[in-house]
Amino acid sequence: MTDRYPQIAAVIYQACATYDPYMPALNPDTAKSWAEAFRHYRLPVDDLLAAVNKLYRERGNNQRGEQFRIMVGDICQAARGIRQDRFDRQSLAAIENHSAVVDARIEPLIMELAESKNVDGHQGAAYLRRQPNPLIVSCPRCHATIGSRCTSGGLTMQAFHERREILAGERAEEQQRESAQ
Repeated sequence: MTDRYPQIAAVIYQACATYDPYMPALNPDTAKSWAEAFRHYRLPVDDLLAAVNKLYRERGNNQRGEQFRIMVGDICQAARGIRQDRFDRQSLAAIENHSAVVDARIEPLIMELAESKNVDGHQGAAYLRRQPNPLIVSCPRCHATIGSRCTSGGLTMQAFHERREILAGERAEEQQRESAQ
């Protein structure tokens, strides 16, 4: 399999040069470092181009008329945000299906690690994803909608608010009672 990232880095650098006529010519060291950054996050060219467009559209010139100087980290961060936004906009069923695929892929690794860390013959518990999924209810604290992650101070949280987790548990219990009847 050939490495496409040096070519992708050249395309993205050219896209930046289209917005910024004062951007220096691409040299091999810069191309290599940009390619490595894009490879690290496995960013596709479409997300990277969308990130460049978004950055220049939103940041353009500052108040003193100085043009925004783009850095590879800015592009990676914006492209990762675009990818995360696309994932978050999927249906809840698609997100749960993705979680199941990831769980199946990492379960053997987790079990191997648990067995290697076994102390005094105790068996490690199997990896279980949080049940029920808090995304099945809206959050009463930050008002995140069903299927959206909780926020705090305008930033997306990795965890969920405790009240949302409790409500998700109650909703799952209701659904179990209804299906039992």
